[in-house]
Amino acid sequence: MIKIMLSVLLYGFSCYTFAGDFCSELSKKAEKEQEYVDHSMNIYKVTSKTRLYFNSAPSEQCKINNAFIINGDVVSGYTTLNGYLFASYFKKNGDSVDGWLKLSDLKNTGYTSGPSSDEQTVFNIIPDVIKKNALTTAPEKCINISGDDTDNKYYKFAITKKSLEECKNVQLTPFSILVKKGTQEIYTNQGDDIDKFHPIE
Repeated sequence: MIKIMLSVLLYGFSCYTFAGDFCSELSKKAEKEQEYVDHSMNIYKVTSKTRLYFNSAPSEQCKINNAFIINGDVVSGYTTLNGYLFASYFKKNGDSVDGWLKLSDLKNTGYTSGPSSDEQTVFNIIPDVIKKNALTTAPEKCINISGDDTDNKYYKFAITKKSLEECKNVQLTPFSILVKKGTQEIYTNQGDDIDKFHPIE
């Protein structure tokens, strides 16, 4: 009985090690072979009727068990490979989840998460706004700025930490910046509740 249990444990460990090595190698391969998504329409909506899990590499063998989204959720896509999309899902609190998702469980909406041509000027000033108002101490290379111009009154920008190894220990609490269309008045919820904004320069 003990031999059987030991064999099962060893088999399970071997499978786990194999999966880890496989996913690690596939992830490296993906960095070289992935194709970039058209940025002008990089917003995808989940069509799967069940949980859609993120994967650490473009294969179902690399599933991240505690990271999933559901039908109707929206993600920003960046690259594709082997029928998978590398994408980010932004939570309401500003946190993001990154990983590979099955393309067959997603639908391209035809919209973009990046700045439109009208938004570009405003988008370009956001890094300076962050510095001028000392909104975070994180280095610029670790700051992710995601723009949205779908609101009628404001340009919206979600400020989050990039998922880079060099940014792993960087402290950055996600926050948002609003820029009023027409007047370019600027507001942020940094340091406040998620729905409470105050004016900044």
